[in-house]
Amino acid sequence: MQKISVSLPPLHPDLGTMIAWCAVPVATGEQPLLLAFNEQAELWQIELFTGQTRLISQVELPAFQPAYPVQLIVSPCGRAAAVSNRFGKYAVVIELASGNTLLSLERGEYHYDKSVYPLAFIMKKEQLLLVYGTDWNRLELISLLPKIQPLSDRDIPVSQSEEQAAKANEHYLNYFHGELYVSPDGEYIAETGWVWAPVGVSRIWSSTAWLNNVWESEDGASLDSIWYPLIDWDLPMVWLDSERLAIWGRLDEDLLEEEDWGQEETQSAILIYNARQRARHAVITNVPDFLTSTNLPDVFVYPQAQLAVSSTGKLFAWGREVDMQAWDLSTLQPEPLDSPFQPDLYHPQADLFLKFEKGLIEAWQYVATGKE
Repeated sequence: MQKISVSLPPLHPDLGTMIAWCAVPVATGEQPLLLAFNEQAELWQIELFTGQTRLISQVELPAFQPAYPVQLIVSPCGRAAAVSNRFGKYAVVIELASGNTLLSLERGEYHYDKSVYPLAFIMKKEQLLLVYGTDWNRLELISLLPKIQPLSDRDIPVSQSEEQAAKANEHYLNYFHGELYVSPDGEYIAETGWVWAPVGVSRIWSSTAWLNNVWESEDGASLDSIWYPLIDWDLPMVWLDSERLAIWGRLDEDLLEEEDWGQEETQSAILIYNARQRARHAVITNVPDFLTSTNLPDVFVYPQAQLAVSSTGKLFAWGREVDMQAWDLSTLQPEPLDSPFQPDLYHPQADLFLKFEKGLIEAWQYVATGKE
């Protein structure tokens, strides 16, 4: 595939140093939009093809650390966003039209700095829902629009030890939640959290079942542990469609007998899981390792890598010091790439890979060789 540079105008007005960004879903044919969060905790909207920027909100995020990784997500309807330090204790939900704060969130103290703050939006018909963490092993589900309404209220006994907690609560979950990924139709929620050894465990469950059972995220019938034990958690994931989920990771060979190895053995691989069939769909092997270390003090190791899927059926993987790789999803065969690189973000509506510099955005597109 050939890499083609796409010229974008400078940003105006300038929004300072961006530290987090995400694509805003828009209708086909509309101006592609971005959200960006800068070092001053300002949330901005960017019109990709005009460079026009608009300040949405000065976000009041407690204990905000601009030098540390930041998580920024946007709702499927484009009406709300949520931001947190990646390993922070606090998060804020913003209504984009007004810039007002809808919710200020906080998760518990216990090892909160070892995994991403769990945050995800879900659209169910005309209702906008939010999933968020309130403790290391507890998620909540709440309706944001048309009105704020808790949907997962449940009593969990307070205990002094894990043993006491397990005895007091039949739904007790011994699992640290992490970064959340919701299927395009809003039906499934996936994550790779961790359990003590420590090891990563990828799980998935149904949002519809959760609306009918407040304990669904703990031990519901739809809950499925799909890949474990893994060396890392908060793994890169991407939904290929409303059924298939791709996960980039590696099994922990120290915790598995050789006869229990799957097709991926104990090398880095991309697992494709079918949520409706509750089964593996495929495994892509010969995948590079991603980096997890960082030079920032007191920041826990984490995967510094991304997955993206294009409308042309290509799966892309890249990361810090890991050049872009691509596969054709119809054959699962590698796609040779011209001048592979390491972008900051893939914008699915614009079909562009983006890299952010002060005051401007660089953009590229991969096209089939011989077609422009």
